[in-house]
Amino acid sequence: FGSRNCDLTSSLVADTMQLSPWLSAARRLRSLHFVPGGVQKFFDKALASRADAIILDLEDSVNPADKTAARHAVRKWLETVDFGNKSVCVRINALDTDLWETDLAETLVGRRPDLYMVPKVSSPDDLARVDGVLKKLEHASMREVGSTGLLPIVTEVPQAPLQAHQIAKCARVEAVTWGAEDLSAELGAKRNRNSKGHYLDVFQLCRSLTLLAAKGANVQAIDTVYTNLRDLAGCQSEAEESAQTGFDGKLTIHPDQIDIANAAFTPSAVELAEARELLAAAETQDGAFRFKGQMVDKPHLRQAQRFLDRADGAGDAPLSSVALAAPAWPEGPHHGKWFDELVEGLIIPHALTRTVTETDNILFTTLSLNPAKLHLDYESAKTSHFGPCSSVTRCVRRPRCSKPAPANRTARGASSPLSIALSIRRDSSFAVPDATL
Repeated sequence: FGSRNCDLTSSLVADTMQLSPWLSAARRLRSLHFVPGGVQKFFDKALASRADAIILDLEDSVNPADKTAARHAVRKWLETVDFGNKSVCVRINALDTDLWETDLAETLVGRRPDLYMVPKVSSPDDLARVDGVLKKLEHASMREVGSTGLLPIVTEVPQAPLQAHQIAKCARVEAVTWGAEDLSAELGAKRNRNSKGHYLDVFQLCRSLTLLAAKGANVQAIDTVYTNLRDLAGCQSEAEESAQTGFDGKLTIHPDQIDIANAAFTPSAVELAEARELLAAAETQDGAFRFKGQMVDKPHLRQAQRFLDRADGAGDAPLSSVALAAPAWPEGPHHGKWFDELVEGLIIPHALTRTVTETDNILFTTLSLNPAKLHLDYESAKTSHFGPCSSVTRCVRRPRCSKPAPANRTARGASSPLSIALSIRRDSSFAVPDATL
C-alpha cells in the first residue's frame, strides 16, 4: 500500500513491485466469462477464476423485473472490487430499449469498466449513438474521453452480418464477437447446429464474417459461447478449431470452460519454439526461403510473430489496476491502492513480484509500530500453518495516513492508521501470517 502523504511507505511499496508485461501489450481476451448481474456466487467464482475478462451482464441473463437491482449490484462491484489484471466488460441492454443509456450512466465508475458489450448491433450508426453518450459521461466523470472500449455483437440481427466490417472499424471498438442464439430467433430457425454439433451454413457464414471483419479492422475476433455445458470435449474441440482459424478468444458461460479457452488460445511451447526459430532463420534470408522442408514467405513470418505476440503477458498472477493510475506520481510503477482510494468492503487480490525480506519487515515495523511480519518467504511458508499461498486483502475500515499509531496500540486497534484484514487463498507461492496490517 502507498499514500501520497507517506513518502517512505510509498517508496518501499513502489520499489518492491513491478508492472506486468501484460500492461504494455494489447488487452488479452482469450476467455471472456459471463456473470449475470447481481448473482454474487457466480461473480465470486468468476473473480477467483483465470478468465482474462469478466462480462457483467445486464441483458439476457437478467429478468426484466430485476434490471434495476442488477444494475445497482454491478455498480457496487465496480466500485468496491479490485479485479486485478482482469479486463472488465459490462453488457448493456439493447439499443431498442429504454434501458441502455441508464446502464451506461450508472456503471461508468472511475476507471471501470474497460469495455462495454453492445448487443444486437445493426449498423455503425448504433455504435455512434453509444459513442456519443459515452463521450458525455467520460467528460462529466473526468475520465479520458475515448478511453472506454466497445465490444459489439455483430450477428444478432439479420441486417448486421453484411455490415460487420464497417461496424468493426467504428471508434472505440477493441474486439467483435458474434452470437447464434438471437439470430436463430430472428430467422425463425429451428436449430443452429446439425446432428454432429457443427454450425449450419448460415450461422457458419456469420461466424466467418465476424472473423474477417475483425482482422480487416485490426481488432480481436471473439468466438461465441458453447452452450452445451456438459460437453467439455466439444467445447475444447470448438475452441481449438477457433484458434486454428484465427479467433483470439472465446465467450464462456461456465467456469469449466475458462481454462479450456485459455489453453486453446495460448500458443504451445512447440509452436513458440518453432516461431522463434523461423524468425531467427529469416534474419539471414532475403525473400522466400526453405525452412524444415517447406517454402516460407512473409505471411509465414507474420504468423510466427503473431504466435509470439499472443504469448506475451500470458501469466495469470493478479495485478492491481491502480498500477496504471496516478500519472502525477513520479518514477517507477506502483502496485496496490492509495490510502485515499480505500473504502470499506474493497477486496484487493495481489501477488508479489519478489519476496519480502527481513529488511522490509524491519522498516515496516519502524514506520507502523506493528510487529507483525508482512510476508513469509517461500521456504518458510512451506513450514507454516498455511503453506504456500497468496493473499487477498479486504479493507475493513478506511485507513488514515496522518501519523504512526501510538506506541501502546497496534494496527488492530480502532485508532490505528491501518486496519486491513487478511484472508488466505491457497493457490500461489506466498504466505501471509495470521495478523493484520
